[in-house]
Order: sequence, then C-alpha cells, then structure tokens
Amino acid sequence: MDFTLDHFSVPHNNKLIAFDMDNTILKYRFIDICAEKFGFKKELLNIRSSQNNAIVRSKRIATLLQGIALSDLIDTAENIPLIEDAAQVVSELKNR
Repeated sequence: MDFTLDHFSVPHNNKLIAFDMDNTILKYRFIDICAEKFGFKKELLNIRSSQNNAIVRSKRIATLLQGIALSDLIDTAENIPLIEDAAQVVSELKNR
C-alpha cells in the first residue's frame, strides 16, 4: 500500500496537535521511569553515552522494552505525573 499524506489527512473542521510527552505533558521521561522500574538503567545510560546517531540510539533503547508486557508499560505511563497545567492546556486547545 502506498502511504501518502492523503492517507493521514484530517478533515478540514478537525485539528490535530501532537506533543512530545517527556517533560512536556509528563513530568518525567517515560524511558527513565521504565529503566528504574524494570532494571535496565545501566544499559540505558550505556546506550545514551555510546551512541551519537539519534535513530540508532532510539532503536537500541526500544530493544530494552522487549519482553515487558504492554499492560505494564501502560501502567507505568499512567502513573507518571502530568505537568501542573496539562489539563488546562488540553481544555484550552479543545475550546479553540
């Protein structure tokens, strides 16, 4: 299937906003919390310090999540506090 931007278009009366979750909506970085919770903090630090290519680094970091149940990852994300005004920002954006 050929994926063009047409496949991802949003109707003209709808809007789409994308946020970087880490330190933008969530108070902390998701992967850092996972590293602490699931015991791969040392491996994460090693990847961050040894890999300069952002794409390769992200792929290597993603492998650290292998074998962790999706439900555990969702639970982890749901338990990271939101920034103080996250609800207000979302509400304001919905109004606009």
